[in-house]
Amino acid sequence: MIKNVFYIAALTLLLSCGKSPACSGDNENKGDVAATYEGYDCPDLMFSEHIDQQYVIRSEDDISSSGLDSCLITTVDFDSYTLLGYPLGASGCSQKFIRDVSIDDEAKTVHYLVTVKECGSCLPWVVSPNFVLIPKIPDDYDVTFESKHK
Repeated sequence: MIKNVFYIAALTLLLSCGKSPACSGDNENKGDVAATYEGYDCPDLMFSEHIDQQYVIRSEDDISSSGLDSCLITTVDFDSYTLLGYPLGASGCSQKFIRDVSIDDEAKTVHYLVTVKECGSCLPWVVSPNFVLIPKIPDDYDVTFESKHK
């Protein structure tokens, strides 16, 4: 009897994975995000020592000093854009990353918030580098990073 209850509970859990409306749909960009930057091949970013690192890349020189020069494979127009990166991990049957950037020109600040939604009780571990392009910001702007897990 206990085995049957366990099997039914396990089957119910497996069948419900990934069906949560909170995780349905694609990842989202909000605020001052111009585009998601997909021009990377960075398998090293998927390791735990890179989780929560914060990248503000305003020029080709910044790419070299960030250690990302071997994995950013698509050219960025740094006259028009700044590249932000914030690798974060998530577990669950499905995950969703909501990237929101707010630029305050008066205060000379940029705030990058990534909300991570994890749905279901599965164990896969997914890492998103959360690279986004934003309008070019001057060197004297302070950039802060924040993450929330739901």
